[in-house]
Amino acid sequence: MPNYGPTIKIGGDWKAFSKFLKYTWRSDFDKIMNKATERSARYLLSQIRERIRNKEYQINKLSTAIKKGFKTASEATPLVDTGGLIAKGMVVNQLKNLVYEVGVLANHPMDERGKKAMEIVPVLHDGATITQTRGSKRVTIRIPPRPFLKEVFEDDNVIKKVEREWHKGMEYLLKKHGKL
Repeated sequence: MPNYGPTIKIGGDWKAFSKFLKYTWRSDFDKIMNKATERSARYLLSQIRERIRNKEYQINKLSTAIKKGFKTASEATPLVDTGGLIAKGMVVNQLKNLVYEVGVLANHPMDERGKKAMEIVPVLHDGATITQTRGSKRVTIRIPPRPFLKEVFEDDNVIKKVEREWHKGMEYLLKKHGKL
């Protein structure tokens, strides 16, 4: 799956400034900016969940709706799976200080066939055409794209909110040390 995510551009020599902050106010810098990054990651996750719940994606086929336990295709909401595979697989993981990954990344849970959430989600996000042989028949399954991650990570308002979290963290740090 493509790597979507907001970026922040900072002018000047960020490496030198970052080094100054880390070695001068190390514990404060790590703690404050890590909290800002975690808040941003959790906000992104909430936006992904909200988009899945509220977005009008192409409806499921009748066969998919029936597998989900519904009688008609209009009853089954796309991406809202009855087993909760997507919802349970959505995570915010801290990789290291100031670095978090957000999205449907988990190896667990797995669906009834043993497929991991992180293997299924790219197909749901980007769409796919799958051809299978069932007995003597060749069957083609088309899954329409439902870009619930891309829509969040490319949303200007979401990017601005994440940037504001980091800005507030830096501002707090500078004020705390009398530099602002």
